[in-house]
Amino acid sequence: MAAFTAETRLEAAAIGRALNALLPEDVAVRAVREVPLGFDPRRWARRRRYRYTIANGEARDPLARRCAWHLEGSLDVPAMQHLASHFAGRRNYSAFAGKLEPGRSPVRTVFETGVHRSGDWLHVDIEADAFLPQMVRRIVAALVRVGRHAATEEEIVSLLEQARPGSFTYVAPARGLCLERVWYDEGYQP
Repeated sequence: MAAFTAETRLEAAAIGRALNALLPEDVAVRAVREVPLGFDPRRWARRRRYRYTIANGEARDPLARRCAWHLEGSLDVPAMQHLASHFAGRRNYSAFAGKLEPGRSPVRTVFETGVHRSGDWLHVDIEADAFLPQMVRRIVAALVRVGRHAATEEEIVSLLEQARPGSFTYVAPARGLCLERVWYDEGYQP
């Protein structure tokens, strides 16, 4: 979702068609609507859902190289699923965040964190009121470390509870991360 201010006599649908005529093929405007002046899609969002995709087959998939993290070898998915449940709740996520701007609160509410396997694909879904810089990618990296038995669930939970800024330093690559959905107050849904 994006917002901009424009003085025009065009209707919203006509603006959408005009934008799509100018945009590259890998970007599309799906809907255009008028919103109150000052609407900020980032700050007015109430909930966000990210999906991180891991390709975990024996052979790498060249077509997925830009949208998934390829990991060879087995992963202990039940251990990852169990750890994922510890990330839900309202708490300080400093340990799993990059550098924060001064005065920015590290407290967030994670509504759901899940790990799901579908064949050679592993999906990590995380839904929260907001996210800190690198938070999803660091949580995914923690899940992978436990899935590979490079760290224990207790070690990761301890870091989460201690909430020391930046204490978990592993970060999953950006290529597997996808913002799937954003929720707004009623009347502003895309």
